Amino acid sequence: MGRLASWVCVGALVAASLPGCSSSGARLLVDLRTDLRPGVDFVGVRTEYAETRLGSGVLRAELLARSDQDYVDGLRVAEFGEVTPGTRWLRVSLVDVAGEVTASRVTLVRVSGDVGVTVVITRECAGVVCPAPSDAPERTTCSGGRCVDPACGVDGAASCDPANCTTDAECGGALACARGVCVEGECLNAPDDALCASSETCDAVLGCVARPEDGGVGPMDAGPMDAGPADTGAPDTGAPDTGAPDTGAPDTGPGCPAVETACMDGVDDDCDGFVDCADSDCVGATCDDGVWCNGSDTCAAGSCSAHASPPCARFCNETARACDACATDVDCGATSYGSWSACGGYASTCDTTGRRSRSVTTHVCAAGSCGSSASSQSGSCSRSTDGNSCNLVGSCPGICAGGGCAPDGCVAGCPC
Repeated sequence: MGRLASWVCVGALVAASLPGCSSSGARLLVDLRTDLRPGVDFVGVRTEYAETRLGSGVLRAELLARSDQDYVDGLRVAEFGEVTPGTRWLRVSLVDVAGEVTASRVTLVRVSGDVGVTVVITRECAGVVCPAPSDAPERTTCSGGRCVDPACGVDGAASCDPANCTTDAECGGALACARGVCVEGECLNAPDDALCASSETCDAVLGCVARPEDGGVGPMDAGPMDAGPADTGAPDTGAPDTGAPDTGAPDTGPGCPAVETACMDGVDDDCDGFVDCADSDCVGATCDDGVWCNGSDTCAAGSCSAHASPPCARFCNETARACDACATDVDCGATSYGSWSACGGYASTCDTTGRRSRSVTTHVCAAGSCGSSASSQSGSCSRSTDGNSCNLVGSCPGICAGGGCAPDGCVAGCPC
């Protein structure tokens, strides 16, 4: 593996603790909590950040892990500056002395300003490959020994599995000398030397074991790594290697599978330099181009570019990722009218002008759905009354003519 430097500045993203590096804009602060043993299960922490999926354009920070550090309570492992707003990808990997990844966790982080995130990696995730054959393809990272969706809990994009714990009391220690700690819904086992004899120390796997005579503290030698099996004793706490990381080709050793095992996790699984759809192993595999309205996606021609039929027959709402019934009022149909009522409301027997009404139904589009509203419309109407009988003043007989009542002949006491 490359040398593990205390911090590494890469590209525009800056690890704040490096002399000579500067940062501006939003900062992303990354803390790690794990019950895997520093200096034994892992000797380095690699933190990778990307604005899109973890492939090309990844910015990285590396930190040497010492056996005297308490990762159960948590330590700051990376600080990135100049982070742009949006949903960003983050991967924290624990690296062993041979350069292999002991365990890792991928998560999505919503950035709208300075933000801190705590990444929890449990011992149960060591050696777990996600997704498992029975898992959905989006479950590409391990949490608490199970494969989960990295987008869980970010902007409602994916639902989260139930938490394994809510309090420390629910985390029964697997060993007599370990106390259970509930962190972000997952149980960690924290070794406690006080629960062992004075001559012993608490090992997170073996329990109480004899304390090394030198306390595990000694100077770090400067020679090259030998080819023998890894030392299972506690490492020393000498100064970290401050050399620059190597720029060699990706490791293609026995730790890499023969083919890409997952095609949408942002990881070069088979170490051939090609990630996800860019790897020919992924042709025809499910992927996600981030666009919902073009249908489900598969890998083709080195990218996530093959799409099934669009999911919506007429109107597709990309923001809501749903099919709408309409886009404008016109899509919901024309206004409809009921029949006119009978003409009425005349002022007199001879009046020729009245009023009538009818119902009106108007269709509207609101939030992609069609609705309707009812109202009433009124209008004037007319009739012919000429020749109809009417009464003048004093009950004198009359006849309707031109909308008024005129005398009908001469009757004593009545106008004629």
